[in-house]
Amino acid sequence: PDRSVADVVATYTVVADGANSRFGRALGTFRQQEWPHAIAHRARYRSALHHAAEIELVVGLRDHGGTPVTGYAFMFPRGDGTVNVGVIAMSTSPSFRVLSLPRLLEAIVAEHGAAWHLDPDPVEVAAGGRLPLGASVGPVAGPTYLVVGDAAGVANPLSGAGLEYAIETGGLAADVLHEALTEGSAAALQRYPRLLDDTYGTYFQVGRLTSRFLGNTTLSTGAARLAATRRPAADAFVRIAANQLRPSWGLAENAYRIGRALARVAPSS
Repeated sequence: PDRSVADVVATYTVVADGANSRFGRALGTFRQQEWPHAIAHRARYRSALHHAAEIELVVGLRDHGGTPVTGYAFMFPRGDGTVNVGVIAMSTSPSFRVLSLPRLLEAIVAEHGAAWHLDPDPVEVAAGGRLPLGASVGPVAGPTYLVVGDAAGVANPLSGAGLEYAIETGGLAADVLHEALTEGSAAALQRYPRLLDDTYGTYFQVGRLTSRFLGNTTLSTGAARLAATRRPAADAFVRIAANQLRPSWGLAENAYRIGRALARVAPSS
């Protein structure tokens, strides 16, 4: 209140400044360039269906030249008078380097806008950016810091979703920091990378492999047709992509076990 200035020095720092983490890069983090990443583009539209109790996912996307796109579009009711409409494309898409997501978003709005009662124009300028995926950014721990969420590249490599992983990695970091502060030793911080690997390692590896497989146009077209025409296949696709696997045997669980077996033969993917 008296406008005095003071320096506050943190014992430990949690880096949580998003996908384009400047703090992370300043501390030496880098992304595995050969691993898949994604780009997303979305906008909010006013809609009478903003309180709808469901979301819509659209697979089988194609660019303006008709080439299949590895990714999906979504319509997500926000409950505030608007619906979030967006597209996510994986870097394994055959035409990724020349893909125009704003153009793809316009096509999705034109095709699905009437069903969702969307106003013609968005309430804000459409925006997006690159999403590092599958724990592709590291190192996530240093002598006095931990990196969490999108800054650590922990978004889901199958869906591009990052919010729940940001919360979960923040919780893991909190546990480690509590131990470090309680014991008065920074050594506990080095448990954090192992916790991430134990929690997500295999699932993320399967996700990266799946993204690469779906970069094949024949496979992606067949998978999209299957998901769009067969309810069990669609349910399995959503449960795997949302990391909601069950302990019992089912289509999603069997498919994941196959992916896990393949991941064992390609440990560096």
